[in-house]
Amino acid sequence: MNEKLLDFFASHFHQDWADDAADTDAVVDDVIGHTNGEDLAVIANLIDAMVRDIADDRLLNDTLQKLGSYYVPVDGAETRAWLTHVATRLRAASD
Repeated sequence: MNEKLLDFFASHFHQDWADDAADTDAVVDDVIGHTNGEDLAVIANLIDAMVRDIADDRLLNDTLQKLGSYYVPVDGAETRAWLTHVATRLRAASD
């Protein structure tokens, strides 16, 4: 399991994330505000690779939970779209 992904999801989408932020975009905004551009790009690339490499939607949800995320969308297709959205935002902020 990749340490950067584990740190990203477990640290920012922990069990109380919804108490700390209005929504998942607010969590990502906080990460962007406190992380250098190089690290944002690395995390975005790792998320993209995870989405690309894990074809099974149920396994993608399971992997997200194993990475310590307490935010898991209802189904795998939604998880895939959400992860792609997060990676896109991180990458855009890394420039």
